[in-house]
Amino acid sequence: MSVENFSGSKEIQTNPREFAGRRALAAGAISLVALMPTGVASADFNAAGGPQNYGETRALLVGGTDDPFANQLPGYEHFTDGVPAQRIHYPASMLTYDNSVREGAQRVYEAIMQTPEDANLIIVGHSQGGHAAWDGTARAMDEQPARRDNTHLRLFGDPGQPHYGAFTALPWFMSAVGVTPPAPRPDIGVDTEYYCIKGGATNDSVCSVEGGPDKIYTDWLNTHPRDKPHTFVAADPGRLVTIQLSPNVTATLLRE
Repeated sequence: MSVENFSGSKEIQTNPREFAGRRALAAGAISLVALMPTGVASADFNAAGGPQNYGETRALLVGGTDDPFANQLPGYEHFTDGVPAQRIHYPASMLTYDNSVREGAQRVYEAIMQTPEDANLIIVGHSQGGHAAWDGTARAMDEQPARRDNTHLRLFGDPGQPHYGAFTALPWFMSAVGVTPPAPRPDIGVDTEYYCIKGGATNDSVCSVEGGPDKIYTDWLNTHPRDKPHTFVAADPGRLVTIQLSPNVTATLLRE
């Protein structure tokens, strides 16, 4: 199967109202980037848990928009047991989003297939990189289903976040900014954890759309650059809410 066959999100859950400022928002969305790397918190709290006693563990990192070498994922080592990580290089472009994700997914797929089938693999993706990571992983699992039990996805600020993400809640807006809304994502049998900032005051509107157009835009500016591994590592565990979405898929929300 091709990578494209695996793109998608859940069915549309909400119907955001149309608004006159769509053009301005579309222009703003071109800047959908991860710009705020910060220091890594102490390692005494591992939000993801992750494999603890595996023999061989490898990691892949996929950066978000404007992070083609995955250099803006501070704190990722807390979700990968600190093992050496391979950084996936792909365009990471918002202007050519569909092609960028397609190329990123291909490179994720190739990296997975080059990994020993019995190795434990942890794949960390942010934003657009989460989309590419999921697509590439889905293709690899279809071709080699024996990998499912030892493959782990950790996706931060992913627009494919089930129920909350931009693909689900704002398909018309994604189309307006040149992104083809993908088909619904199935559960591919892989341990998948979605991480997203969500709270009463602010939400990462890439992975947790809420409110009207002004709130959506402001939330994106204020939260998306921070919706990365280090934010969840540093968070008080009491502010993390885990929601079971399927036998293999969970969502961890950081309540701001």
